Amino acid sequence: MKSGEISTQEVEPPVLSFNSEASYVKMSSLRGGATVWGMVGKSEVIRKLQDRIRSAASSDLSVLILGETGSGKELVANAIHNESNRSKRRFVALNTGAVPRELVASELFGHVKGSFTGAINDRKGCFVEADGGTLFLDELTTMDERTQVGLLRALEQRVIQPVGASKDVPVNVRIVAATNNLQAAVKSGAFREDLYYRLESFVISVPPLRARPEDIPVLAAHFADSIAIQNGRTILGFTANALRILSAYNWPGNIRELKNAISQAVILTPNGIIDSEHLPEKLESSEARAETAAPAPTVTPSPPPAAARNASQFPFMVSLGDGLDLMVTKIFEEAINVCGGNVTRAAQLLGISRKTIYNNLGSGNGKLIGYEERKKKAAATPLATPVPALTPAPLVPAIAPTSL
Repeated sequence: MKSGEISTQEVEPPVLSFNSEASYVKMSSLRGGATVWGMVGKSEVIRKLQDRIRSAASSDLSVLILGETGSGKELVANAIHNESNRSKRRFVALNTGAVPRELVASELFGHVKGSFTGAINDRKGCFVEADGGTLFLDELTTMDERTQVGLLRALEQRVIQPVGASKDVPVNVRIVAATNNLQAAVKSGAFREDLYYRLESFVISVPPLRARPEDIPVLAAHFADSIAIQNGRTILGFTANALRILSAYNWPGNIRELKNAISQAVILTPNGIIDSEHLPEKLESSEARAETAAPAPTVTPSPPPAAARNASQFPFMVSLGDGLDLMVTKIFEEAINVCGGNVTRAAQLLGISRKTIYNNLGSGNGKLIGYEERKKKAAATPLATPVPALTPAPLVPAIAPTSL
């Protein structure tokens, strides 16, 4: 590496990773909250959802589950089935949106041999397979008009007619349906209004992840534990910065998106401590949200080793005679060194963004150019207009941060 260049973790990982010396929140502090039917969380929102599930399970009404993608609608449907008096019979799930539109009726009601091209054998549908149990229908707004009529008949008369058959088949199935916004489909004419009212006998709204931010660290720890076991790894904990970013993000993909983010972090961390740099970049790129978000949950972090505490003294000098640009360069360079080459942590230490550091130190070729080299370049570059000589000011210490 040339003289004056700064080694950063983003470009060339240093021998000593800052994560190995950082304070972090232990997994034992993050685990918690009752896990009911696979639902992880301790918020009031999740408790109310669980109460609603118990109420639904105590009846045999059809249930309509409303919620965003990835919020856990099928988990709720499973919980209703497992708590109901139908729990000893089958739970059958069908995502109608994943089935070609012309084959949805066959999947639901079955078909007889020769009823259409490719029907080489009789086939039982989901209704027959779930007889006595629960049938979960996800994304049911994709059904065509004829299939909707068949579903309405099954709900009202408890009979179905397989495709190509001439006789009805009696069924005893509880329907639990899920969608994002069924009312919009009714308003547009894509979904029958009478079927909608038949399905909404009991409605459960699943909250998005952003409505339960206090559950995010608990969920993150839960996923980290399970993914680590699957991949033969050990996770010690999360840094406070990682928890802050996780809690600040909006999570449009909800729990599914959070699980994917933690999966990546578990694989990327070299020492079992998940830091912000191990999370997907899209989470950290939204700095405005992170800065205005509520702080991460109050926990007692593990104390940093002596090396990290010594580094927090930030001992270096800047010269006012260097000019503002070189002074800023020196501060940025020393902050990066203190943080073991971790630009993300250095930016947090200084209370600025990573982009600000790269804008000042970047050379355009992936390296960060430091104070000494920039000072040489500044001295070698003639000024277009002479300026009066300045009397160098005495050296003053830089402001020391309170902690790392």
